[in-house]
Amino acid sequence: MSFEIRDDFTVDKIDINLDGPDGNAYFLLAIARDVCKQVGYDFKELEKRMTSGDYGTLLIEMDKTLGKFVNFQMSQRVLGTIDSIEFKLHFLTDENSNY
Repeated sequence: MSFEIRDDFTVDKIDINLDGPDGNAYFLLAIARDVCKQVGYDFKELEKRMTSGDYGTLLIEMDKTLGKFVNFQMSQRVLGTIDSIEFKLHFLTDENSNY
């Protein structure tokens, strides 16, 4: 048996459309649980952080921990409903912005 160590390893990201039913907080928690299980992360700790605030907090914490594995997609309409300054600073800065 052998294995190869690679620095260029890539993972196909899961696209999550926040405009539809996939944007539901419970659905996002389920996705986070499944991804954590697959990659060996502690979901209980992430769940505490994700549920410690509003919807913006949930997305920020999920992105901080699982951003290598998930892509969030949303319309301007949904973006406009999120009042969290932290959310806007996290996602709308040049280095994080895809919107």
